[in-house]
Amino acid sequence: MQVFRCGTWTVECVLTGHERTPWTVKFNPKNQRILASGSLDQSVRIWDVAAGVEELYLKGHSDSVRCCCFSPVLED
Repeated sequence: MQVFRCGTWTVECVLTGHERTPWTVKFNPKNQRILASGSLDQSVRIWDVAAGVEELYLKGHSDSVRCCCFSPVLED
C-alpha cells in the first residue's frame, strides 16, 4: 500500500506486510517518522518510515482495525 502526503500528493512510503487492506494510517504527531496502520487482517502495525519502512511492532486483534490514533502525552 502506498502512503501519500496529502499536502503534496507525493508517495511517503510503501507498506508491505498486511494480509488484507489497511483501512487506517496515522503519523505520530510528535515524531513524523513513526506511522501506525490498522487493517482488515485484524492487526495494527507500527512502522519507522525513515529507516526504509521498518516494521517495529505488530499487534493482533479479534476484529478488523478500522481506526487508530496516537495518544497525546501531557507535558508539565
